[in-house]
Amino acid sequence: MASFEVATKANLASVLPSLLVATHLQRQHSSLLPHVFKSFHDGVTLTGKDVIQMSLRDGKVLTGFSIVRYLGELANNDSINTDTKHASSVHEWIERSEKFLATDFKTLRNSLYELNSHMTLRSFIVGHNLSVADLAVWATIRGNRISHALIKQAPVEENALRWYTFIEESNPWLSETISELMSFESKERAAASAAGASYEIDLPNVDGPMVTRFPPEPSGYLHIGHAKAALLNDYFAHKGSGTLICRFDDTNPSKESMEFQDAILEDLKLMAIIPEKTSYSSDYFQEMYKFALQLINAGKAFADDSALGKGDEDRKNRLPSKRRNLSIEETLKHFAEMKTGSEEGLRWCLRARIAYDSPNGTMRDPVIYRCNLTA
Repeated sequence: MASFEVATKANLASVLPSLLVATHLQRQHSSLLPHVFKSFHDGVTLTGKDVIQMSLRDGKVLTGFSIVRYLGELANNDSINTDTKHASSVHEWIERSEKFLATDFKTLRNSLYELNSHMTLRSFIVGHNLSVADLAVWATIRGNRISHALIKQAPVEENALRWYTFIEESNPWLSETISELMSFESKERAAASAAGASYEIDLPNVDGPMVTRFPPEPSGYLHIGHAKAALLNDYFAHKGSGTLICRFDDTNPSKESMEFQDAILEDLKLMAIIPEKTSYSSDYFQEMYKFALQLINAGKAFADDSALGKGDEDRKNRLPSKRRNLSIEETLKHFAEMKTGSEEGLRWCLRARIAYDSPNGTMRDPVIYRCNLTA
């Protein structure tokens, strides 16, 4: 007898391989796993950091990918669907399947390329029948959203896609097993929805007290978007006895007033949100000025005097500013004029030199300093 405990909100790629391989062995040779009990638990993890556990008859408990390794050895020793001479190959591909847990494009692309090359003139990864190797690799790819999208959208890896589709379509029980797991999560989401809104989102790398920041600009009254951000920041700050900072971004005096600031603080109180600290961006003007000088001297910022609206139009069209190659000395000179608020200085702004042709509009040499004579 073997029993599984599964965290239903865990990364699917970390639990699917074990579940699918176990189901395969039970279907093909029930004497190996005569009785398998599955227990699904609401949460990202079980105890500690484990997302799946397998308890054996002798009391031994396996976790994570060690379950797949154990089941692979069990299958190889019993020669299920694979000749024992292929045991080392099955073991090798079980280990290689872990590479498909990666979330960076380059690693996954290389792993898919290796799989694609291996599957040339092959229907199965090892031998001529479905094996634990196929299931370990297939399940990890299926569970990882990034690798799953890559193999579906990459016609270059046609052998890998052919194999992936063949395994899926020739084994309908795979979808049934996945649906069983997903149905528990769906029921939990439905129950949570019926009970009301929930703050429970996945923050796997955060442990203990944290400091959160709610940064409104005092240029208007609190709206629904502010309320959502304030509630989330308040919840996570105080969930672990942390700190909530209300940081007023008061760097545009022509649009801001004490009326809006007082109204925001009062509305926060009405929502039972009391920040431990209130700060202002203007408290750091001198520090921000020093950082601006550092950027200029490092060649990472330049002065620009594009006509009003022209700079925004160039950014929209991914065109470089005519001043983008302005020297450090010239930029320092114009920045000094900006500091004095002179007529000449008012013509200029300071822009970060990042990537004018970036697909991300916010990275296209944004303005980081401009003059405003409003006191």
